[in-house]
Amino acid sequence: TKEDVFYELYRKADEYFEEEVEPLLYTEEMDVQKRVLLFFRKYALYNVNNGLEYVSQLYTANNRFFIDRERYMLDLLFRIITDGQKTGQMRVDLDPEEIMEDLFIVSRGLVFDWCLHDGAYALEEKMHTHLKRHLRVFCELSEIQE
Repeated sequence: TKEDVFYELYRKADEYFEEEVEPLLYTEEMDVQKRVLLFFRKYALYNVNNGLEYVSQLYTANNRFFIDRERYMLDLLFRIITDGQKTGQMRVDLDPEEIMEDLFIVSRGLVFDWCLHDGAYALEEKMHTHLKRHLRVFCELSEIQE
């Protein structure tokens, strides 16, 4: 079925993040911002390497695999965020699950936009710019100065 095909595609993506991406995130001392940015750079590259036509087929509202909380990719980002909170690099007044969801909403939106524009721009660069900007909110002090 179409759902079985989607499941296999997402299983391969999770396998890639477990075997290829996670080891890169912990090979050297890097702060949480760099880890998150590297995570999403690899996310962007994974999509680009799979190709516009392939990725466009996945970006549909009927595809619930994006939000399946049992996925390795989501769990990896969640662990990065909670580690960042434990080390004081990320705001602790925000729920790590909400931070993870928000970062994925932004990244999926960028991939969707890339598809809408027929891959007309460098997804990796745009992902880095937007995630860096967005990540600042989660790494600010928990008290916002007025």
